[in-house]
Amino acid sequence: MGLKFIQKENFYSNLFEKNSISNKITSIHTSFNNALVYKNVKKLSNNTQSVVFNLVPSYLHINIDNQLMRQKVFHKHGYAINLDGITSVDSYIKSNCSTNFKKNVARSLNRLESCFNIKYNMFYGNIQKEDYDLLMQCLHEMIMKRFQQRTGRNKVLTNWQDYTSKTYSLINNKQASLFVIYNENEPIEISLNFHFNNILYSSISSYALDYSKFSLGNIEIYKQLEWCLANNVMLFDMGYGDLDYKKSWCNLMYNFESHVIASNNKPVAKMYAFFLKLKYRLINFLIAKKLNDSYYNLKGYFKKETPKNTSNIPEYKTEHIDGAAIETQDKQDITQELNTNFRFLKKPIYDFLYTNNEHIKNISVYKLNKPDKTYIATGSKNHLKITASQNELN
Repeated sequence: MGLKFIQKENFYSNLFEKNSISNKITSIHTSFNNALVYKNVKKLSNNTQSVVFNLVPSYLHINIDNQLMRQKVFHKHGYAINLDGITSVDSYIKSNCSTNFKKNVARSLNRLESCFNIKYNMFYGNIQKEDYDLLMQCLHEMIMKRFQQRTGRNKVLTNWQDYTSKTYSLINNKQASLFVIYNENEPIEISLNFHFNNILYSSISSYALDYSKFSLGNIEIYKQLEWCLANNVMLFDMGYGDLDYKKSWCNLMYNFESHVIASNNKPVAKMYAFFLKLKYRLINFLIAKKLNDSYYNLKGYFKKETPKNTSNIPEYKTEHIDGAAIETQDKQDITQELNTNFRFLKKPIYDFLYTNNEHIKNISVYKLNKPDKTYIATGSKNHLKITASQNELN
């Protein structure tokens, strides 16, 4: 419904990714503690054109001129962590999360740091261009590989060039940040965040699939919350998307709304608000029935979009074996080639590390000369046999 007399703005994107706020807005307060996060010191716009602010999070009170009419339309839910009054991440988890979730996060964090030489870094206010380019390339590759395993759309990949072109300066201006988990010098999880006032919006996150056993997404949130508490961030916003991890972490579920702003004498704006209500009800119905991705996949087919290539996902079977049998095997040591010629072995070996709480430095990897495509990983106590299929990756 393209109406030229109604201006449309993505409030959420403009606020966080551009630090831009419409001149029709007089001030913004948080709904959970009434903190003032924005006050318009410029002359208010006298433009009488109606405007729709899409994706307005309900944890923000958007104040406008009293002479203007506003109608709010529910769009979808968002998830956030209100850090007001929180003293530590552990105390937050204890008070707000289930016992099983608490145990799983603690186990994942302990296993990750027990199995690898892990370090964490938040690039905020200062990043070298070389580091930035490398990390954004790594993040892009992580998302691409993750997307190969899933169906549906990925707006991030579609708009990737826009993210890479603008985010470098935003990081150095403290309007964005990159949080990175490293194994030695290898980025294994990266989160791109945007900042407004003392609110952090976790926008894009992904991880290396070889480490999927370690629940890096939860570890990333845990460590970012530590940073938020140390840097006076009052809200960690995880955005929209009805995902289990967001529900497990959040203590604030809010609404995304569209605000239709117009002069009181413009009934067409009321009609448009009614249209939006019907539109979002239909969208939410399609999402609930999981029909939205089918629509966009079909749309992509007619646009000749490149289909996902899943043929390069390695397949293998594993079994634990007795250490005594290994000594008699005709084998060659490939431990030093794990990150080069035998990368496809990393996933089963890292799963093995997690299960046995073994450090990577204690692992030796061998290729058996017979039978073909058979490998053995030996630890301090346990041993793993890996048999790869024909579509293994080198």
